[in-house]
Amino acid sequence: MKAYRRAPRAFTLIELLTVIAIIAILAGLILSAVVAAKGKAKKALAKTEMAGLKAAILMYEKDYSIYPTTNTVDTTYGAADFLGGGPNNNEVVDVLRNVNPANRASNQGHPRNPRQTVYLDVKPASDNGAPGVTPNGNYNDPWGNQYIITLDNDFDDVAKDPVYNPAGAIRLNVMIWSRGPDGKANPDPNHPDNKDNVLGWK
Repeated sequence: MKAYRRAPRAFTLIELLTVIAIIAILAGLILSAVVAAKGKAKKALAKTEMAGLKAAILMYEKDYSIYPTTNTVDTTYGAADFLGGGPNNNEVVDVLRNVNPANRASNQGHPRNPRQTVYLDVKPASDNGAPGVTPNGNYNDPWGNQYIITLDNDFDDVAKDPVYNPAGAIRLNVMIWSRGPDGKANPDPNHPDNKDNVLGWK
């Protein structure tokens, strides 16, 4: 008798669709894990950059016995869009980087930094909405928004940040924070816009 080989059974349409669905689910899980990891990495980078910025401010204050600004009252920099006004953080950053605010040329120095010391060295940003120091001199966080800096310019050992320290309950002379991934902030610290903010002192 002749032996007949049975042809291999093909996958049914339902089996193929099931496999495709499983692959899609796994891909979605991997993608969400990658996105979450990138978000954590950006928050960690923001913390590191804020710590470096604060250290630069304190080194300047140690050398000159004044903060890198002409203001004599506590001032918040980089929050004009949600506070209704105020200076950009380039007013502080230009001094720390020792660049001329007129054209940001490093070889000309800053008039408020007569020792010509570079306290802050940050990578340049590709444009004004990118991370790093922008062409207009602002120091942006990893999401492309200005770091918000409040300085104790009246030297009472309390930087009165209008969002997180309006009454001076937190005894810090420099407060720096980021609006976080959503790029939003609100004068009310309990507002949903502030939920993902990254605080340099926590």
